[in-house]
Amino acid sequence: MASERFQLQTAGSRLIRVLDPDGNRAPGASVLQFGLWTEDVRSMGSNITFAKAGEGFPVSMEAACMAFVRRLGVDTSGQTSLAHGGFPTMLLASRGDQASPLALDEPNHIALTLRLAAATFWASGRVTAAEGSLSAARPRVQALWSDGGNMTVLGLALVDESGIWGPLELPWQPRGSLEFRLFAGDTYATPIVCEFPARSGKLLVDFQASQGLKQTVRVIDEHGDPVPNARVRILWRDDGAWCFSEAWTAESGLAGVPGFKPSASQVEVVASGYQPNWAQIIGMPLAEPMTLVLLRAASIVGRVTFEGEPVSDFLVLYWVDDDSPLQRVYGQDSLDGQFSIRSAPFGRISMMAASADHAESAVQWVTTTSGEESSVDLELLAGAGGGGRVVDGATGVAISSATIELGVSVSNQYLGQRQDPVAVDAGGYFELVAVGAQSASIRVRAPGYVQQMANATFGADGQASFGVISMAKYQTLKVSCSVSDRRITEGLQFWLDGGPTQIAGIPVPETGWLEIDRVAPGHYSLGLLEQSRKQDSIWISDSIWITRHLHPGEDWQVLFPWGGGKSLEIHARMADGSDVPYNATVQLSVSDEADHTITSIHSIPPSGVRLIEGLPDADLLVTFFLEGATLDLARISLAGPGPHSINLVGCEAGLVVKFLGIPAEEYPACRVKIAPVGLKGWVAKLNVNPEGVVRTHVPPTESMAICLIHPSYGFQGAIHPVKSEGEQSIEFEVTDPYSVQIVAQDASGPVSGVKWVLYLAQSQGIHFGVGFTDAEGSTGELLLGEGTFTLTLSRNGYWHVEHDFEVSPPGGRMEFAIRRLGNLAVAVLDGAGNRVPGARLEFENLEYGERVSDWLAKGRLTSEAVQLVSDATGGANLVGLPHGQYRWSCSLPGGTTAGGVCTIPPGEWGQLEIRLEL
Repeated sequence: MASERFQLQTAGSRLIRVLDPDGNRAPGASVLQFGLWTEDVRSMGSNITFAKAGEGFPVSMEAACMAFVRRLGVDTSGQTSLAHGGFPTMLLASRGDQASPLALDEPNHIALTLRLAAATFWASGRVTAAEGSLSAARPRVQALWSDGGNMTVLGLALVDESGIWGPLELPWQPRGSLEFRLFAGDTYATPIVCEFPARSGKLLVDFQASQGLKQTVRVIDEHGDPVPNARVRILWRDDGAWCFSEAWTAESGLAGVPGFKPSASQVEVVASGYQPNWAQIIGMPLAEPMTLVLLRAASIVGRVTFEGEPVSDFLVLYWVDDDSPLQRVYGQDSLDGQFSIRSAPFGRISMMAASADHAESAVQWVTTTSGEESSVDLELLAGAGGGGRVVDGATGVAISSATIELGVSVSNQYLGQRQDPVAVDAGGYFELVAVGAQSASIRVRAPGYVQQMANATFGADGQASFGVISMAKYQTLKVSCSVSDRRITEGLQFWLDGGPTQIAGIPVPETGWLEIDRVAPGHYSLGLLEQSRKQDSIWISDSIWITRHLHPGEDWQVLFPWGGGKSLEIHARMADGSDVPYNATVQLSVSDEADHTITSIHSIPPSGVRLIEGLPDADLLVTFFLEGATLDLARISLAGPGPHSINLVGCEAGLVVKFLGIPAEEYPACRVKIAPVGLKGWVAKLNVNPEGVVRTHVPPTESMAICLIHPSYGFQGAIHPVKSEGEQSIEFEVTDPYSVQIVAQDASGPVSGVKWVLYLAQSQGIHFGVGFTDAEGSTGELLLGEGTFTLTLSRNGYWHVEHDFEVSPPGGRMEFAIRRLGNLAVAVLDGAGNRVPGARLEFENLEYGERVSDWLAKGRLTSEAVQLVSDATGGANLVGLPHGQYRWSCSLPGGTTAGGVCTIPPGEWGQLEIRLEL
């Protein structure tokens, strides 16, 4: 068990505060400091809390990751001082039979609070694995506490050679659940989730370990130099839970990640001073090391306050735009409200703070640059009170089992929970405190119902109202997969991702029929993945993804491109005549009649030859990929009897774009998107190199949209004609932008919380930015280059609209209409007042000049929401239409007609009675 141990280095000091279980100062306590073993320090990120409570310190845990350094006494104020170290250590406070959570103490911490805990329980168990597979792996069991989506590590224990781990004393918690994970070298085991036992109780947790795979990963920087001490993590789903295996790169930048399941689907890399990076990989393990590139990162320091005083517990969120994931930094028991971020991207970053006791701060913007540390102060705001009621959407009866989660919100966009859930009363009513005074979103949950999001409106008294929240019950989704029996028996799995319900890897039965319980309506990517298999000595795989919207009560019939249809033979090679690299893939993209995007990804063996069967009779866009870079693109039609084949040649990009009019020091902040005009399914997202240049391939198209995003030069774009062959150069002139303010307003005035998305016109959906309007209905200042742009506006409860507009000197304010939704109840009667079934209805919105039947045909409305034929009672309901005036017509098959004009009110039900003279 020989391992390197960090040596402490003296450098400054920090303040340590110790509190008792009730939050009072704890004089007479001691603080124990432990040194950490290298591999354990590396696996502890700054966003993970480590906890331990109970009497003494378990030998098994000490042997697993720590060696005692020293003991410090706590003074009468409950505080002590600790010298800064050059490396992380662990701290544990104790007093009598009480001990604190085990805390990770990093060099950049300025102050730290340790809170004593009183209640504990014991856990132990056995690991069963192949003989000898555990002895050389230094296996460990990790105990975690899951509460509201947050994970806290409670403790670690070594597994001995006989497979026994523990007993380990852990802190008892009054809520949440336990999760135990096994880390054992080349083996893996499914995580085990269970409830907390009684106080002072005992828990037995046994694992069944299986042999895993191993993948070598190379990590380099943007200059091609190796990045040592980078954490490489491979993730996969097992029984609905995310699992991972990890390793750390050596000086060569190489890391061998052991013990992951063959269904691994994501690789993540994190290193100090670099931006994190990840890749989706289906066919692992690969024969040779896969390579991931890390870009240098910026640093941000800041402070969270309320009324000028530091806040002890808070959450900081930051993001670049909707293309980058939302990042979180937690502050717990902070003495000074300070936080630091060491892996921020370069450019204009949006930041905000939140806490359980106060409303969110305003969004602040920070521009990060290389070599400089940015700073920001985030001031939490006073919150408002608010309330509402939860009912069953079908019956209107109160749902007394519902709970309300108040979230972090930006202009009514829910970004995550920030308070413990609040239960409704017997009548379905609830009350909240610390609601954001400008915008607020809540998540409503109830057993058997689809979770519901709701936004607040604010009255003249400043109080928030969430109104009556109607909830829909879960449905059972029936899926018919048109796939050959041979493929099904070889281990196909069905996935559901990107929507309210997440389904990971359901085996597809031989019948091709699936019934999936507890599925929520919404927009999804549904996928079918084939079990990896060997060809030409490497692992290859196939996967396909289709985007589709699930409407309430709907079933799916899906034709996956396997087991029937057309075939396409791929012949791929490199331009220099060499074999195809081991990790090359081919992506096929097509849109079906319902405009659903279908994408399939296929591994390519070194020979470069793959036969892909069961493809639709359509035009395909074929992309040849290597580690995220596009090597070749082509379009092929599968019309006709075939056989069909395509040749792909891996070569350097033929389109060179040079950006002029911008200083070289601004290149790192440039983000570029390039897309073909008139061609869906392909977008290049690029960084400008030190010469101010980006390179990409030219797909089969006549023109390309080139878009630049920069914090100082704003959003600029242009459409350029291109050649289909040969290298070509384009000069993009960057000019001073114009300041534009867009305001969304209804007939009653400006509308806050409207999601806006800004596109370059004719760019096939390549967007510049995304945001939400403020309390004045404004996007705030947008920096735009001269030209034509497309703007979409949407918000829950409002009609989605799209506008084209011109930007020209000097810019300025622009107002766009957005309409609140309303409903209409129609009753069709004859002259005697009898109800008339089977009458056909049509409505035309007078503002937009569009018919409701056209909206139905385009998928903007569903037949479940809109009835255009009167039912047996002579009634018809139209739900979710933009408010305003409509011209209506009503007719019977025999020729009787009537017509007129009606008004649909905003947010309410209008009534229309139609009299037909029969």
